[in-house]
Amino acid sequence: MRKVIWLALIAVPVILVLTAPARVVVSLVDAPDNLREVQGSLWRGSARWYQPEHGPLFVNWRWQPPRTLLWEATGVETAVSGQLHLATGPVRLEAIQGVVDIDRVDLAHWLAFTRPRGILELDLDYLVVDAGQPPRSSGLVYWDQARLEGAVHERLGRIQMKLSDEPEGQRADIETVDRAPILVRGSLELDGDGYEVDLWLRADRTRPDLTGQLAQLGELQPDGQVRIRQRGALGW
Repeated sequence: MRKVIWLALIAVPVILVLTAPARVVVSLVDAPDNLREVQGSLWRGSARWYQPEHGPLFVNWRWQPPRTLLWEATGVETAVSGQLHLATGPVRLEAIQGVVDIDRVDLAHWLAFTRPRGILELDLDYLVVDAGQPPRSSGLVYWDQARLEGAVHERLGRIQMKLSDEPEGQRADIETVDRAPILVRGSLELDGDGYEVDLWLRADRTRPDLTGQLAQLGELQPDGQVRIRQRGALGW
């Protein structure tokens, strides 16, 4: 009888957490302010995530024992899913797959007078988010239907970004993986001090007219390539 009583005392608070309205649970954790219209429970629920200047993302989740939430987020040309492991410490998302409209990613300060277009295809093993620190991730991101509009107006084809979580920080190795009028290669590195971008752009030899356009983005090299180098602080 005593054993049954102890089991009941343990089970009651667990049941209360799992069945409590999700809006109550969200109010008790450090959830982003733009997560609104929360419905359901920790067991199964939904919400909307509002990103400035973009349509909302509809977020759904469901519990998978013993301590994993399966989630998905959908919106205009965006559909991503993955897993969230409930634990203390940094937020860890795993098995992240799907597509994201590149308009949802702020790249304006990296490409002067030029707007990137296309779709990002995600295939990440994990993404770790820790307050005050750069994110850490491993896996692949493809920029599909890549193109630039503005000072440079041309397609880039399909670009691969291989993400590596290294002891010295986050790294992304970037390269074009199919034929395109503009070829891209380079890297992006994040660490506790900031970020560093080192990109090389080369116009196809049949399109010499593009070299002048690309020179507006960076440093024109003697061999006709254009190098974009930037380093700055991260606002984590």
